[in-house]
Amino acid sequence: MTGFVDNAPDKIGNFFEGLPVHSPENLPRLKWDVLFIAMKGEERAKTVLQQLLDMGIPRDRIELVPSFLINMDLRCLELDLAARRIRESGIIGAAAELGVYRGDFAVRINEALPEKRLYLFDTFEGFCERDVEVERQNNFSSAKAGEFGDTDLETVRSKLPFPEMAVFRQGIFPETASGLESESFCLVSIDADLYEPVYEGLKFFYPRLSPGGTILLHDCDNARFRGAGEAVRRYCSEMEIFVRPLWDMHGSAVLVKPATR
Repeated sequence: MTGFVDNAPDKIGNFFEGLPVHSPENLPRLKWDVLFIAMKGEERAKTVLQQLLDMGIPRDRIELVPSFLINMDLRCLELDLAARRIRESGIIGAAAELGVYRGDFAVRINEALPEKRLYLFDTFEGFCERDVEVERQNNFSSAKAGEFGDTDLETVRSKLPFPEMAVFRQGIFPETASGLESESFCLVSIDADLYEPVYEGLKFFYPRLSPGGTILLHDCDNARFRGAGEAVRRYCSEMEIFVRPLWDMHGSAVLVKPATR
């Protein structure tokens, strides 16, 4: 049995990342090998551990995941490595993010590459109906138009450490890329969740990625938004290129353009 265990009544019996959520009280009746406690906050983790011990769960069947692993963001580490490679190798081009939402990762890109122009592509109004319809037709997800709409352009701008380097392209991709056909890119983040913008993003950015440049991909192995992974697999198959998974909880992956391609 693989799944999650939670005390929250509204989560029990549902699915998260495609896996069932069980009540702790059901553990004695389920077949499992090891329980992993992966929680931010040492005291919270200790409380959960004690609850399991009080239920009679043997200590040798419980593993506490070290806090430094829980707090480690592999995508951010990969961004730092890519930024260093860009600087040391003199890789040319702008940076970009497709799927900005509230701008948290855009801030990281802006910090890591302060000298690079940063194009930010998003509707800033959530998913558009056109892309959601593709999800419905292919049974990729239950995404809804307007989902992730609790953001706005100016809020994102206010977070950026170097806002003067940002160029906002608000609207539906790929229309918002019009006029950038001659631009080159050294680093791109694609975190658009849905099949259509992820596929169109790869079609637009990869041919314009400088040799040695990096595309950071999000949700390539996400049970909630399966279309993102389908788009990545389709494009990589068409182009006969290899994407390297990061094996983090968000299904992130990395695509580096070979210098010889």
